Amino acid sequence: MLMCARAGAQCPDGTPPPCRGAGATGAARHGNLAPNERLWIVVPFGNATRAPDLNWLRDASVNLLSLDLSRWTDISVVDDKRVTDLIRELPPTRAAQSLSLGDGLALARRAGAGRLVMGDFYRQGRGARLVANVFNVRDGSRIRSFTQTAPDQDSLLSAFGPLARGVLAVPPPPDAKLGATGTTSSAAYQEFLQGVNALNRFELTEAKQHLLKAIAFDSTFALAHFKLSTAIHWGDTRGDTTERAQALAAARLGSSLPPRERALISGRVATSGGEYERACATLGALVAKDSSDVEALYGMGECEYHGGRAEPVAIDSLHGRARGNWNSAIAAFRRVLQLDPTYHPAFVHILDALTTGIITICSVPGPVCSNDASAWKGPVERRGDSLVIRLVRGPSTGEFLVMLAQAENARSPLLNLRAAQRIAKDWVEAGPAESRAHLSLAAVDLLAGDVAHADGELRQIRSRTDLYTRIKALKYRVQVAVLLGRGGEGRALLDTLQRELPRSGASNRDLGPLYAVFGQTARLVAWIETFAASHRESPAFVQYMRHVPLVMLGVPDARLLEDERHFWESLPGDSVCRAGRPGCRTSALLPSMAYAVRVPRAWWPY
Repeated sequence: MLMCARAGAQCPDGTPPPCRGAGATGAARHGNLAPNERLWIVVPFGNATRAPDLNWLRDASVNLLSLDLSRWTDISVVDDKRVTDLIRELPPTRAAQSLSLGDGLALARRAGAGRLVMGDFYRQGRGARLVANVFNVRDGSRIRSFTQTAPDQDSLLSAFGPLARGVLAVPPPPDAKLGATGTTSSAAYQEFLQGVNALNRFELTEAKQHLLKAIAFDSTFALAHFKLSTAIHWGDTRGDTTERAQALAAARLGSSLPPRERALISGRVATSGGEYERACATLGALVAKDSSDVEALYGMGECEYHGGRAEPVAIDSLHGRARGNWNSAIAAFRRVLQLDPTYHPAFVHILDALTTGIITICSVPGPVCSNDASAWKGPVERRGDSLVIRLVRGPSTGEFLVMLAQAENARSPLLNLRAAQRIAKDWVEAGPAESRAHLSLAAVDLLAGDVAHADGELRQIRSRTDLYTRIKALKYRVQVAVLLGRGGEGRALLDTLQRELPRSGASNRDLGPLYAVFGQTARLVAWIETFAASHRESPAFVQYMRHVPLVMLGVPDARLLEDERHFWESLPGDSVCRAGRPGCRTSALLPSMAYAVRVPRAWWPY
């Protein structure tokens, strides 16, 4: 299969070792390519009458016309995100103005396109007149011109279908229905463009607002459902099923879209449903056709990364092979950032891979599986610039411990962490106003022990950012306050975090230690009870654990020994202790035996 056939030792850019640098971004290759007459490029149209309410058409003209041109299978079209990247290389004064023919031909030669489409739009009553010119890139000669009129704003979108046919001088394709965008509402399309722009900056709240508005204007807008599914995915709200619901809606409503867009949506549906190999097969076909297709490359990175965290393919009773390849994922994400430096969601899983020390994959999904004898585990080893992951069953097998020691001896965790710091700094430099970028760098800094720098990054996070980022930032800030000895600030932040959690729907599973640090026994007991209920623990366990906060503070309750013994006697012997449960007798009483060993005892556990 596509992923399983790849070698484990592989550079982040997809090449075999020895590898080049491990940074997330790299300079794009410069120089012109030989013109390919089957490859077309559309550059932004000019606003000839300088009508302010039509300014959005400058960039939208590339997306809209490219979508309609891509319906024909005998030509290829340069992806609109690649066009944006090429324009960014022009001097800022030229990139912001209407492009000259020389600019357009230069961009086309850089992309290797043999045909260039550029033009202008003119205000005409309540609508507009679109004029498109087709040029032969090899000699700069004009092949043809075509004019299309839209009587009003909402007819502008559907005008690009006939415009594409005029540009190509061919009849409409047999599957032509709506415009290639899948909507005839200009208001919906403008909200969609703003939502995609916000998503690329990782402003999730803003992205969702615009995409939901787009769907409110046109509930059948498949591409808006598609991008909303991606935005929900990054919200990371446990138990949220709307990510897949939006992907399925996009698939259901996207039958009129060009083949590329339908394939992108199919990949999103498969990824949202955990079918990572199918997703990579679908998206891999797009990448094979166009290695500069940013959306397809990003989707490939997603399915390769998440495939690496899915239940592996068993080689034998002990060894397993990951369904995804993290080196391939990193290569895809780095390629995305080379082609479109503004596509910042590509940074995240690079950092996720590099900051993972040990992969643990539960055989039965659940919040705790560290003691599950059937769980898969493996350290993330570093060999050169490549990540190598070998998976074995069981948490404490001799082979796993040997692999862990090998990874430590090779300084894999440290080297991966340093690489992650460089990449996180690249993200902050690329998006200095992006809260998610500062959050990611702070998280890596904390892992590296650079608490003061993490504190500075966390203070750059805006209060109006999305809930997920705010919650994570508050958790990190409480930890930083503890590490820097700022007790009053830490307690205040913990109170703020406690207020935010119910509203966000985020989990408070990692707050117990913070309650203990600040001596907040009532909250800690409530947290323990919630934890016990979620894990279906016995009443004896809950009663015993209620003593833990007071025991840790050195003031054990008089009933401690009675409840301790009742809990211990309720447990099975070690030989039949159930996997994944904190019930083995040898370690069950660790909290009280560690903190209350000097309490006068009438009995002792063996």
